[in-house]
Amino acid sequence: MSLQHYSFVSLVFDVDLPLMIPVIYLSTATMAVLMYGVVFSTDAKRHAPVLQKSTTLLGLWTLVLTLLLVLNTPDLEATVLYHTQSIDNLSTTLQAGILIATIVSLWSGLGYCIRTRLNTYEYVVLVLLATQGMMLLVASQDLVGLYLAIELQSLCFYVLAAYARHSEFAVEAGLKYFVLGAFSSGLLLFGASLMYGATGTTNLMDMASIFAGGTSDALSTTHGMPTCELGLVLITVGLLFKLAAAPFHMWSPDVYEGAPTSVTAYFMMVPKIAFMGALLRVLYGGCYDLMDTWQTVLILASGLSMIVGAFAALVQTRLKRLLALSSVGHVGFMLAAVSTGTMEGVEAMLVYLAVYTVMNITMFTYILGGEQGGNSPRLVTDLTGLGLTQPVIALTMCIIWFSMAGIPPLAGFYSKAMVFYSAVAGNVTTLAILGVLTSVVSCFYYIRVIKIMYFEKSKTWPEAPRMEQGAAYIQGLGLGFLVLLMVYPAPLETMASRIALTVCA
Repeated sequence: MSLQHYSFVSLVFDVDLPLMIPVIYLSTATMAVLMYGVVFSTDAKRHAPVLQKSTTLLGLWTLVLTLLLVLNTPDLEATVLYHTQSIDNLSTTLQAGILIATIVSLWSGLGYCIRTRLNTYEYVVLVLLATQGMMLLVASQDLVGLYLAIELQSLCFYVLAAYARHSEFAVEAGLKYFVLGAFSSGLLLFGASLMYGATGTTNLMDMASIFAGGTSDALSTTHGMPTCELGLVLITVGLLFKLAAAPFHMWSPDVYEGAPTSVTAYFMMVPKIAFMGALLRVLYGGCYDLMDTWQTVLILASGLSMIVGAFAALVQTRLKRLLALSSVGHVGFMLAAVSTGTMEGVEAMLVYLAVYTVMNITMFTYILGGEQGGNSPRLVTDLTGLGLTQPVIALTMCIIWFSMAGIPPLAGFYSKAMVFYSAVAGNVTTLAILGVLTSVVSCFYYIRVIKIMYFEKSKTWPEAPRMEQGAAYIQGLGLGFLVLLMVYPAPLETMASRIALTVCA
């Protein structure tokens, strides 16, 4: 056996693969769930049974085991698979967040899928494949791997958006998402090709060494630096599109409204975690020395996102469109923290991302599975009289809406205050001032929902269906997290500081 062959075997099988066990297990288990669905859904002896519930339970069990594997990953910093994947605090924590949000999304969406007859096993398989893509995305240290991970999850997302084939709105949502998503993927790939043409590498660690090691002077001399800057702008725009940041948000209201509500919940909860991680990898990990270029793009996108999120949602009457445009504003706040280029900004973004995810989990738990045997609310006015018929749920929703608005002393206020502080400390005070003003404007439509729940009278006889047990547990845990963060934010701060130190080291 040659030394070269021995080195390859020892490197890949003895070092790399053990650190990639969570992703390998998720991939293998997804194929097993797919084979289970193919075999048993066409079994004539069982009269081709509907496998939605059984495949969902298998998917949940797969995700739980993958989460345990991620949490037991050795606490180290390493790059594997020839420096294309990174194992560190950032990747491990974001992968755990992706898995937890996916578990909640599948669990709370099961009742909705059964009620609306989305009774096909492929739904769970697509969610598992998309989750695998996002786990690879947050650990990517190479532009080629980054692009492939984005395409893996995007192809699944296009199908999921149009999954309700009997609905013309879902088909329209899937088509819009596919066309605009393909365009953004083209921008990202073109930007990566420009970066490769100018630097000769697609590895983010190598790019960081090139830009920081004096080679940037040579690039400027050979006119390669403008090419790098253009490529970085295109990559950043591609990632901002996936985050639904203004002015690249035009697809999100239509897609979120037309897609099945369980899919909308998944889109609102999970991809934000993955693409914020990818943004940190590219901008802080590979191109930090080009900060003058990407900071300008982020500042413009952040300011526009805050304005669009505040004013466009004022006239919305449909609940999912309201939440979609509201999420544009929340993305603007996170981008404001990232645009500072400081460790405090990364820490503030991570805290805001955690609070935003938990608020959406708690909100969509009611929208999806909150009504046992009833219909999910579509219009804002469908929440009329909730304070009378379901006072405990209404109180929970009230706290969530107030937290989204940033009313003190709730968790949403705490996370926004961290963002504003980091923006002022990072010399982007304009975004902090704009954030305060748009937060005041957004309070109007958040408080309007609370007014509808408590003070408006329903024109029909109010119904009070019981909340499903699983949805009640999730809502209780989400509310408990937000209340605990109000009085004891130290653990979340410590975790965010550790990750920020890894990113900015």
